[in-house]
Amino acid sequence: MADDRIHALPAVRRWLGNPVARALLRFVTRDDDCGNRLENAISYYLDPTCDTCWKCRLAGRMVGHTLHRSSTLFGVSEDAIRSGLRETVFLRGLENVLEGIARYGVTMPQIVNAPFMVVWDFTHRCNLRCAHCYQDAHKALPHELDTEEAKRLVEELADAGVVIIAFSGGEPLMRRDFFEVAVHAQKNGIYAALATNGTLITPEMAGRIRAAGIEYVEISIDGRDAASHDAVRGIPGHSTGP
Repeated sequence: MADDRIHALPAVRRWLGNPVARALLRFVTRDDDCGNRLENAISYYLDPTCDTCWKCRLAGRMVGHTLHRSSTLFGVSEDAIRSGLRETVFLRGLENVLEGIARYGVTMPQIVNAPFMVVWDFTHRCNLRCAHCYQDAHKALPHELDTEEAKRLVEELADAGVVIIAFSGGEPLMRRDFFEVAVHAQKNGIYAALATNGTLITPEMAGRIRAAGIEYVEISIDGRDAASHDAVRGIPGHSTGP
């Protein structure tokens, strides 16, 4: 199956990489009075009864043809594509790729319109002293973004087409406004992930993480037992948790 998809790439380049197709994609990805035409086109593709202008309907038919052709080339059912488009990360990822093709053509690897993922060192504060820390994180830096600045940055990343924000640090859970900013990311359609040392996660904290819409949590384990893990993390006894 993987080889078949690789062999389909030259056909994709001929089909979407030619000047006419790219001009049509630029029409589809252009914003107008209706807002984001590509988003409206995908909405129309998923539900042809939705109320939208003729340009967005035309763009929706183009998107539908593109996805139908893609399903044939890559051996993925169109029902699976429709189901995926109801997931935010899949939808934003597709928009990013199509906008990248419209702007740069078909490339290998594909140049997309915006980074798929931004790793955000949300704070320099940390409660551990890890031997491998590239930041030597300890105290907050003097000019870290405040809450409103952080939320504005989320909006700018969303407008740019970023698909995922991975909150890192330092230890992001040490910022009191972490959940406010994470919820704001979720409300702006961004897939939110969290890289944490895990020391602050209690059952209550885990519930707050889930309620905030965090889709993925990463906790590193740095040794085969508590002693070796704590030696790397720099704080004896922390591996037992809160």
